[in-house]
Amino acid sequence: MKTIFHIGDRVTDGGGLSGTVVCVIETGEFSADYSAAEWVYLETGVMVMTEEAGLVHYPDSAKLAVSNQSTA
Repeated sequence: MKTIFHIGDRVTDGGGLSGTVVCVIETGEFSADYSAAEWVYLETGVMVMTEEAGLVHYPDSAKLAVSNQSTA
């Protein structure tokens, strides 16, 4: 079963990075600080603002696990 991500979800990638989802490209969800016009060209995946590496694009969101789901 594929995990559905939303803006504000806290996620980990199993490789030492964790952060907050700021864009869900497939569903067209983009936070106010990351416009669709800037990132929609990526076509798939999610963008995560990580504490360790800054903004990271995960084209295969199946590699992510939700650590704290957004209530928004």
